[in-house]
Amino acid sequence: MNLTQGRVFTAAFLGIFISGGAYASTVDDATSCGWLFSATKLVNPFFAYLNSETDHRLAVVAAACGWVPREKRPGPSILGMEVWGRRISNPRSFCCF
Repeated sequence: MNLTQGRVFTAAFLGIFISGGAYASTVDDATSCGWLFSATKLVNPFFAYLNSETDHRLAVVAAACGWVPREKRPGPSILGMEVWGRRISNPRSFCCF
């Protein structure tokens, strides 16, 4: 890893760390979730400077540590459907069956 990649890696890690701290410091789940998704838009361009494998490893580590934002706001009710007698609130949940 050369000096430039090291700096980008450090900047990306600090961005993730700061975003995680901001997430932990907020009280309202819906507000913090919306703010955190907006904040990650600032960090994401730094990942363009790293190779794909490094990006993937960072994402897996961040998800394992709980640093990745989770959507906590309820989805629109129009997305809900019933399949095989089960009510599914979001079509993305269907792949879990």
